[in-house]
Amino acid sequence: MLVLVTGATGKIGSELVKQLASVGTQVRALVHDPEKAVALKGSNVDIVIGDLAKPETLDAALEGVERVFSLVPSTPNSLELETNLLKAIKPTNVQQIVKLSSIEASENSPASLFRDHWLGEQGFQKSGIPFTVIRPNAFYQNLPLFAQSIKSEDTFSVPLKNAKVGFIDTRDIALVAAKVLTENGHEGKVYTISGPELLSYHDVAEKLSVYLDRRITYVDVTLEDFKNTLLTWGIPDLFAQRLVAAWGVIGDGKFDFLTNTFNEITKSHPRSFDEFLNDYAHVFK
Repeated sequence: MLVLVTGATGKIGSELVKQLASVGTQVRALVHDPEKAVALKGSNVDIVIGDLAKPETLDAALEGVERVFSLVPSTPNSLELETNLLKAIKPTNVQQIVKLSSIEASENSPASLFRDHWLGEQGFQKSGIPFTVIRPNAFYQNLPLFAQSIKSEDTFSVPLKNAKVGFIDTRDIALVAAKVLTENGHEGKVYTISGPELLSYHDVAEKLSVYLDRRITYVDVTLEDFKNTLLTWGIPDLFAQRLVAAWGVIGDGKFDFLTNTFNEITKSHPRSFDEFLNDYAHVFK
């Protein structure tokens, strides 16, 4: 079996490539930047340079592929990129598509990011190609975005109010994807997955305080203030607006639930936030 992984240099994609290759599955990693692909090289891994924004580069990437993991960036053109991928897949012999979506994928979501995920799901469903959708909760691995302020100021600012979130580790998302891509019986399923506990960012700050042995403070900020922060990080305005709208949905409590789906698929337990902190110690110290 040959599996194509898009978004192969990201947090989830890179882990998925590693997990698939470790069990002997042949993986083709679609990468945009060859320098970022160096870490992916290894047994059972084929690196191919391509760009979802340039459909003409996808034919070679899909040659001989039986299953595809579709992970597109959260950029404003994400739906266009996923549509390009689907068009390239249709004339091939691909037997299954696994799409990474979001638990808030919805036609009526106030955030374009989540509406685009829903539209992407609909595209795969209408294609006639067997498909599976994975809808994860928010990621533990978003927290390192604020590592600098945690290290230098003992604080981090996010527009999430007191909302609880069923955070999940990106490594666990990759584990679910690996299972779905290498086992039969997942076709037509939509899997909503979360971690093992509901946490607010106040809870996160408390855990960080214990772990780092100093007081860490979470500061709730307005969406506008958060957008300004993103802009200072160099994120383009339209992309910042898109991300802020998504964080606003999380802050409204839409990610405040847990599921047992991870346990059912993997026959194991998802990583706790404490386990995540232990493994990412170097980021915050």
